[in-house]
Amino acid sequence: GGGGGGGGASPAGHGGISLPAGTITEVGEPHFAIVFNYGPGALRPLRLDWRPDGLSFFEGGLRPREEVRLKVFHEPMKPSKLLGHLQRLECRVYDPVAFNAQSFCEYLFDAAEGNEEGRGPGASGDGGR
Repeated sequence: GGGGGGGGASPAGHGGISLPAGTITEVGEPHFAIVFNYGPGALRPLRLDWRPDGLSFFEGGLRPREEVRLKVFHEPMKPSKLLGHLQRLECRVYDPVAFNAQSFCEYLFDAAEGNEEGRGPGASGDGGR
């Protein structure tokens, strides 16, 4: 586990978040996760996963095997703002159709103003780990 949130950096050194898609899970199904790079100091990746058993988080990125979306924030997202976005989801439950991991990632990806950069396999690097 780990805490915090933020608007850390892409590999180019800009504040941002990445949305790796299609990372293969243990059962071979595509899975979506979102990674926020945060500081202060050396930036660290915070990975958030929305699964049938709820929200999980830990420090560490992804090794995406499919599409990756990267957004560079206009200004870093404060941890309190990320927490507010997560609190709005407290009553939500995982639903494979209505609110799945992809829906969760898109909700957070759209939560901050920024410029979307490169798309494609590994467009933002491996996110750390």
